[in-house]
Amino acid sequence: MKKSCAVFISILFVLSLNAQDQFYKIPAKEFYPGYVRGEGMHTFHSVNAFPGPKAKTPSLELSCFITLREYREFLAMAKKDSSRAVWKALFPDSTMCLLQVYNRYMGNSAYDPYPVVGVSWRNALNYCRWRTINENKGDTIKFIYRLPTETEWLSAYDHFESIAGSTDMSFDYADWLLNSYDESAYDFTDSLNNYEDYSYWARISEPFVMRRKKIAGSSFRFSRGDLAHNYGYDTEGYRDVGFRMVKVPLVWFDKTRRRPWPIEYDLLELWGLDKKIIVK
Repeated sequence: MKKSCAVFISILFVLSLNAQDQFYKIPAKEFYPGYVRGEGMHTFHSVNAFPGPKAKTPSLELSCFITLREYREFLAMAKKDSSRAVWKALFPDSTMCLLQVYNRYMGNSAYDPYPVVGVSWRNALNYCRWRTINENKGDTIKFIYRLPTETEWLSAYDHFESIAGSTDMSFDYADWLLNSYDESAYDFTDSLNNYEDYSYWARISEPFVMRRKKIAGSSFRFSRGDLAHNYGYDTEGYRDVGFRMVKVPLVWFDKTRRRPWPIEYDLLELWGLDKKIIVK
């Protein structure tokens, strides 16, 4: 435990992003998520020979890791509008490391430029909600911030691998994904064998097994062969897991349509923002 906490602090000193609030531009892509994750990489030497389901992702804007400085801004705003209990609940998880290490991390501005870690999945979404409200003015909403889905994260990772670009993905810290983690035999594909991201909006009162969320990428603690086959619990934070956002423009959507709705509209309803005006 002590060794892991020491590594946690040393990694923060070594890592340098210099990219607060920077967004990567990821082109539209059609690919095999299983191949990018690492399934069958030694058996299928060509992606074109891989038998798994395909995924299609539109072009997207993916942020760098959210930094501790950015998260402190969120905490400062929440302190003004929330009870002390609610405000404290938004802090990174103090059980992720030794208390003296945690206090050093939270009490030292030297860590501000580095990724915030220990933030739970729910609080990462709370941050996305705050940014969405803060940057959409008035009664209209033109875009939403949210966590990336598995296919979006893999698409970005594959893009950087293909261009040998510099990226902070799957290196020192892993990422929260929007996806729920499911171990059943259910195949999340459509009728054309296209991969579909699975998200279940579990209530806090539901069993822990229903509240598992996917984590993507390797970190200083784990080197993962399968890049998106790990999970964490939605109310817990981990010292090797940060988060980033996808910025998604909204288009008008007829909510009288039968579900499933696009993820963004499920989130707007979950966040109580579904009464906002979506510009046609």
